[in-house]
Formats: sequence, C-alpha cells, structure tokens
Amino acid sequence: MRSQEPIVISNFERLASTIYRFKPCDLVIATAHHGHFIAFINSCSRQGIPLSVCYRAASQSYLDAAAKNQLRLVNLGAQNSVLSLFDILDSERARGYYVVIMMDGAFQSRRYFDFLRYQVKGSSLASLYAQKTCSALLPLISHASDNLQIGFSDASVIEMADNTTAQKLLNFLQATILHQPFQYRWLSSSILMSDEIARTNAVGFLFDVLRWRDRFQLEPLALRESDG
Repeated sequence: MRSQEPIVISNFERLASTIYRFKPCDLVIATAHHGHFIAFINSCSRQGIPLSVCYRAASQSYLDAAAKNQLRLVNLGAQNSVLSLFDILDSERARGYYVVIMMDGAFQSRRYFDFLRYQVKGSSLASLYAQKTCSALLPLISHASDNLQIGFSDASVIEMADNTTAQKLLNFLQATILHQPFQYRWLSSSILMSDEIARTNAVGFLFDVLRWRDRFQLEPLALRESDG
C-alpha cells in the first residue's frame, strides 16, 4: 500500500533558489530516469515551481498525477518536427513554466555519445534547445532517500550550451549512476540498449539468471505459495 504522506524533497529551498535565479524563458532543466524522478517532478510542481515536462510515453496514473499537481506535459510524439516542438516549448515558457527535458531520453538522434563505456545514441534535445534559445541549462537528477524523502544532485548551471553539452550531461548522469547504480531505470528502452554490445551483454546476463534459477532450484513465488 502506498503511503498517503506527502513526499518531501530534501533541501527544497536550495533547489527553488537555484531555479528562481532565472526566469522561465532563461532556463532549461535537464533531468534523467534516475531515482523516483516522476514523484520528484510532481512534488516540485505541487510545492509551487511551475514546470512543463517533455515525455515520450506515460501511464494513465502518471497523467492523472500530473493533472492533480498542476504539472504541464509536452508529448514529444505529438509533434511533427523539432521546430514545431521548439515552438511548443517557447509557448510553455512564455506562460511562465520552466521546461524540463530528459537528458537520457530516447529522442531521435544521429549522434553517438560515450556512456558507461558504451557508444550510445542519445538525445541532445536539452542542449539543442538551450543553444537555440540562448538559455542556461541546469543538470538535475533525483534520488530516493529514507523517511519518504527525495534528494537530488545538481551540477553547476551551464550558462552557455554548445556542441559538447549533451556529452557533459551524460557524464554527470554516469557519475550519478556509478554512485547509486540501483536507482537508475534499467529498462529495455534505455539509451544504453542502442549499443549492440550492451544489448548482447544484457541478453547474456538474462541467460545467467536462468542458469542460476536451475542451479539453485528456484521456483516462481506463486508455485511455492501453492505448495502450502
């Protein structure tokens, strides 16, 4: 059962102070699939930071939570082109919302980046939009902590994005993952799976798991419960 207690963000005042140094039209926030990032973004919105988040896919519960917390959403899949997406983002910022873009999003990309010793195709959307609008860029990654609190890691604000910024964002994410590997969302849709060697290693690990199951005679939980 989920707790009904509100989620608290550690050092929220410092986070708000960092964001409010900039007007919405002067700042882009880059985050990642790490920690309870959905709960983190919703909590920020609920506590008064006006946010508009880009997303590729979302469950109905996520959409409902966003509406409840007055979190605005921008569906990347509904846009016909990057330019039309940028127009939408410009409109959101003109309305007073800080735009949030995933630094590890599976947005179409022709560029390869170094990430966890693999060569991955990753999204440079955050850095591209920051360059186009001459905006500062805030790298911001959440992580779960005890007592129903969510912490965050933030790098120094990038005042002027350039062609190296997307790689710098992934370097920041990589350092965060290496420090807290179990809090990253290791999904089949991860940008890590765009590397053939990474995919091969992932499948190989799956075979290892199946062999361990046979070796230690592990049974599905439902089967063990039925024996009782």
